[in-house]
Amino acid sequence: MGQLSLAQSKLTLSDAIQIALQNNYQIKAYKSLQELKELNNHPGNAGMLPTVALNGGLGVASNQTRQEFSNGQTVNRNNAISQNNSAAIDLNWTLFDGLKMFAIKDQLSLQAIQSQIEYRQQVQNTVAAVILNYKNIVKQNEALKAYAEVMKVSEERIRFITQKIALGNGNKLELLQAKLDLNSQKSIYQTQALQLLQAKVQFNQTLGINPSKDNLFVDSLAFQFQGTYDSLRSMSLLKNTKLTQLANQILIRKKELQASRGNYFPAVGLNVSYGYTRVKNQVGFLLFSTNLGFNALLSANWTIYGGGVLKRGIAQRGIEITIAELAFQEQQQWIEGELKVGWEMMKQSQNLLTLEENNYEMAQEALSIAMEKFRVGLISNLDLMTVQNSFVQAGARLAAARYQVSEASTRLMLLDGSLIRTE
Repeated sequence: MGQLSLAQSKLTLSDAIQIALQNNYQIKAYKSLQELKELNNHPGNAGMLPTVALNGGLGVASNQTRQEFSNGQTVNRNNAISQNNSAAIDLNWTLFDGLKMFAIKDQLSLQAIQSQIEYRQQVQNTVAAVILNYKNIVKQNEALKAYAEVMKVSEERIRFITQKIALGNGNKLELLQAKLDLNSQKSIYQTQALQLLQAKVQFNQTLGINPSKDNLFVDSLAFQFQGTYDSLRSMSLLKNTKLTQLANQILIRKKELQASRGNYFPAVGLNVSYGYTRVKNQVGFLLFSTNLGFNALLSANWTIYGGGVLKRGIAQRGIEITIAELAFQEQQQWIEGELKVGWEMMKQSQNLLTLEENNYEMAQEALSIAMEKFRVGLISNLDLMTVQNSFVQAGARLAAARYQVSEASTRLMLLDGSLIRTE
């Protein structure tokens, strides 16, 4: 293992979460999306503000002109120049559209809120992934320690049997078996070490740091949920990010329906213009003219019949609201089921953890006693090997039990939306 890793630095679970929140690419993407939605949440995007435009033009024409008038006068002019210059500032403003603009503005606000919820959900998912991956590495590392401890015992067995053979009391078959056991343990150790290294590299990639960095994972205790079932249930039905997202989606659909209904009413608009025009001709009745002034137009537009498009659109919005409400109800039901299963899983995992902690202490003590008895010849090589295997299995079960408690607790805290507040 030492050949596969670099110098280690301590990494707590809290530090890992903070690093992931700063570096995770998905979080950055959702943060940018949230900023985009907040930028879009503007009255101008809802059509509530006027548009102001500055227009201008410069026209020049050169024509061959022949004109005959009723008094007998004739004008025949080649390359007659005409100039037409204009400049104006125009304002267009929708004063009333059946309150559709207000519904659209509310919709933009709800979409901004939706992006905040989605960002929070991504943060929680990332935190959950960091916790579980961190605890998985701890689990594998604890199993590796157990194998290392057993290998020390096996090496001690070999030394002791070798000494007995040198004194004429040993059994070569026992020595060969002890060496075979040690080699088997080394093989398992190397395989476990490689799996641990791979898990660490993948974890570093999740954190967005150098994949070759070898951290020392120091938080070996189980990550445990604190709280009662009643508080968990009430907070889950109130703060669950997916449920909150679906509830907000219902509001968005209702605002879309309100905006569609606004098309039943007339649209009233105001157009105001202040402009200047200048006309100059070398021939014709009008040789020179200028205009400078103000114009205003109040207009109305009302679609009386549009082929039933509006009616069908409103019916479609109503169906979309029903679908959103059904999704919300389904999520509520799913949360209730997850709460039942998750709570029982956590309680059983905690009970199992207590049991395995006791088992591990007994296995440690048994291994120590067995080694002492082996030294004085009170137990056989086979008996010691059996105790060794029991110790390895106890260590693996303890690490797995700690991981199960962390997994169950993380699952519950994802439900009630409290995972972010834990750090």
